[in-house]
Amino acid sequence: LNRKPILIFWITTVLALASASGGGAILLGYKESARGAVDSTGGVTPPLPPSRPPLLAVNADLASSNDPASTAAAIKAAGFSWVRQEFRWSEIESQPGAFDWSVADALVGASYSQSLPIIAVLLTSPRWTHPPTHSSTAPPDSPDDFARFASGFANRYGSQVDVYQIWDEPNLSSGWGDGNPSAAGYAALLQAGYTAIHAADSQATVLAAGLAPTVETG
Repeated sequence: LNRKPILIFWITTVLALASASGGGAILLGYKESARGAVDSTGGVTPPLPPSRPPLLAVNADLASSNDPASTAAAIKAAGFSWVRQEFRWSEIESQPGAFDWSVADALVGASYSQSLPIIAVLLTSPRWTHPPTHSSTAPPDSPDDFARFASGFANRYGSQVDVYQIWDEPNLSSGWGDGNPSAAGYAALLQAGYTAIHAADSQATVLAAGLAPTVETG
């Protein structure tokens, strides 16, 4: 019995099945990438999704610029689609209920005037919200205090700001008042901020804080 033709047959069959399986996976991935695209041809296969520019963001401190609007324009001209800007609660509400929005107004206005969307990072807490021995990166003793600030921020800038980030690098001691980072503590702060922001700006996107690479064991 000549086994060579049988062997060739089975090898060919396996390769054909593998090819069909791979082709199906490619088609499935293609359809997934084209989800939501309108098929103007009436064909079964959806068209390629529309070309989209990369959504690049840059960290910036517009407050350090003598002309925030010009800096925002330069950022946009460099090809960035977003600017990630910090807004320090400790500087805006240094005394309970006494808000100084002057710097924030200038920064949001400068970015908005250049059609450069802001990712507003809300962070640091005033000294009156926690023991004076803690640094400004410490969370407030009561997340409700932060919620009131976040609500005020979103009420004031909801028409100009769409994306908010709650705190930054809370997994570092330096990002959590030089104390031991607390996942539960940050979750409570995030929940309070999320709820308050959405109550004031229902279309807002609220981001969890970025976490830092770290070897800390706290």
